[in-house]
Amino acid sequence: MRVTRVTPGHPSAVYGEGSAGPARDGGGASAAPAGNGADPLATAGDIPSAGSDAAPATPGVDPSAASVVGRVDLASAYAVLEEVASLREFPTLLPRAEAETLLRDPPPEYRFACFACVDGSRVVGAAWLTFSQSENRHLLVADLAVLPSARRRGAGTLLLDAVRQQAAADHRTVVLGETFTPYAAAGPVPGPAFAEAHGFTRQYSALHLVLDLPTDRLEALAAEAAPYHREYELISWPDACPAQYVDEYCGLLGLVDQEVPLDELAIEPKRWTVERLRTAEAHRREHGRTGWTTVAAAGGVLVGFTELAGTPTRPGQFEQRSTLVRREHRGRRLGIALKAANLQAATRSARDAPGTVHTWNAEANHPMLAVNQQLGFRVVERQDLWLRTSPPTCPLPPPAPHPPGSPLRWVNPSDDWLAPQNPLGQPCTSRANPADEWSPHRNLLGPPRVAWVNPPGKRLAHRILLGQPCV
Repeated sequence: MRVTRVTPGHPSAVYGEGSAGPARDGGGASAAPAGNGADPLATAGDIPSAGSDAAPATPGVDPSAASVVGRVDLASAYAVLEEVASLREFPTLLPRAEAETLLRDPPPEYRFACFACVDGSRVVGAAWLTFSQSENRHLLVADLAVLPSARRRGAGTLLLDAVRQQAAADHRTVVLGETFTPYAAAGPVPGPAFAEAHGFTRQYSALHLVLDLPTDRLEALAAEAAPYHREYELISWPDACPAQYVDEYCGLLGLVDQEVPLDELAIEPKRWTVERLRTAEAHRREHGRTGWTTVAAAGGVLVGFTELAGTPTRPGQFEQRSTLVRREHRGRRLGIALKAANLQAATRSARDAPGTVHTWNAEANHPMLAVNQQLGFRVVERQDLWLRTSPPTCPLPPPAPHPPGSPLRWVNPSDDWLAPQNPLGQPCTSRANPADEWSPHRNLLGPPRVAWVNPPGKRLAHRILLGQPCV
C-alpha cells in the first residue's frame, strides 16, 4: 500500500512504505470516519473540515525516494469518503462538488490537504486534513476513512502515519479526529477501537440530532414561550448581518467557544471582528451557501442568537450552528424562542419542502438538549472527538538573556518550540513560569496576554507572538 497527496489538476506522487511508514496489521477502521459533525473549530459561516489546499508536495516526505505510480484524482479519493459516510443513517459529508470548490478556493482562515491510500491501482482509504491559519495553530484536524473491504490490512495506520508526518512538518503537536457511533449500537464499533489502539484519548462527546421538516410544532412552541420574554425583541435576517448589529453580533460570536460545554477539549476561542465576519459572509455568498440568523435584543442590545446554514448542493438539508444566550438573560425561554423563529424563517424560504435539520449537542449540555427535544429533534448517533499529542519536533535553543534594562521576560524571540510547562493558573504578569524558563509555546498573533496563561487543569497549548513581552 502507498499514500498519495491528492491535488486536482496535478499528477499525484504516491509514497510507498519507506516514506509514509510501513503498513502494520490491525489498522483497519478509520480514526475519524468521514463526516462533518460538530467541528469545534468552525462557527458562524466557517467551512466544515472537507477540502484541500493546492500545495503540490508533501512536506516532510522526499519525493525522490517515492515511486510515482500514477495519478489519483479527487473523485477517486472522495468516493472512499462518500462510501464510508453512507454507512451512517444520516451522513453529513460535504458534497463532492462543494468540496472541490473549497479545495480550489479555500476560505482565508483555513487550508486543507487530501491524502489517498492506494492498494495496487485501487484507492482504499482517504484523509482530509484541516489546518486553522488563525487560532489553534497547534492542531491538525484529520478525517480518515477506509473502505470496509480493506480494513485490518494496515490502510488506516498508513494514513495516520502520513497525517502525523504532515503535523510534524507543520509544527502542529496535536492531531484531532472524530468518530461516529449509532446511538443504539450494541457492542464495540471499529472507529473508537482504532483511535484507542493508536494512542488517541477521548476529549469530547456530543449527540447528533435530526429534525424532519416540515414540522407543525414551531408556532405553538413560540407562542408558549412568548410570555416569558415580552421585553425582548426577536430579529431575523438571511445572509449577512445588518450593519447596525454587527459589532454586538461579533461580541456574541466570541462567547461561543468560551461558554459552550466542550468536556476535556481545550481549544483557543475565536476572536471575531467585523472584518472577519464580513470575510466569512462574502466567502459563503460567493459559493452559493445560505444562512439564517435570529437574534434577541433587550433595550436595543443583542443578548442572544442562533444560526442555520444551507448549501445549494444539498437542498432541503440544513445545519443548526451556534446558539447562545448571555448568562444574565437565561431562564426566559429565549433559546427555544430563537430556534423556533429561525427555523420558521428558514422553512418559509424553502417553501416548506421536505428536509432535515442536523445539530450536535454536548452530552453535558442538558438545557440545550431539552430545548432541541421540545422542538422535535431526535438523537441518531454519538460523535466523539479524539486527541493525540506529540512532542514538539524543534530542538531547544540555548537560554537567552534578559533584554538590557527590561523588567520583563521575553517569551520566545527565537521562534522555536520549547519544552518547559507553565504552572496551572499562573497569571502572566512578570515571566512565563516560576523556574525562570522560556514559555513552552507561542501565543496567537495579537496583543500580549494579561490574564491567565492557561486554563485551570490544562497544559498550555497556544503560542505567543515572536518577541512579544509577557506583560
